[in-house]
Amino acid sequence: MTTHEKARELVKEDNMLIAIDASRIERLEDELRKLRAALDGATIKPRPEWIKISEAAEALGVSTDTIRRKVASGEIDAKGSGKTRRVRL
Repeated sequence: MTTHEKARELVKEDNMLIAIDASRIERLEDELRKLRAALDGATIKPRPEWIKISEAAEALGVSTDTIRRKVASGEIDAKGSGKTRRVRL
C-alpha cells in the first residue's frame, strides 16, 4: 500500500483531511525504518538502585550541588559519605 493510499484510508476512517507533502511522509517513514533497525535486538538495562551523585546529576540534567541540596533536604535518599556516597532516584 502506498503512502497516498494509507492517507486516503485514514481520511475515510476519521473523516479528517490534512495536507502533508508526500516527501515529508516518506522521510518520516525512512527515519522510522532506521530507528526500528537500530533498536532491533536492543535490550533495556535498568540502572543500579544506588548511583553516584555525578550520575544522578547527569540523569536529571542538574548540577551535583543540586543533588546534594536535595539529599540534605530529604528529597533524595542517600547512603555512604564522601566519594562512596550514593543516591537513589
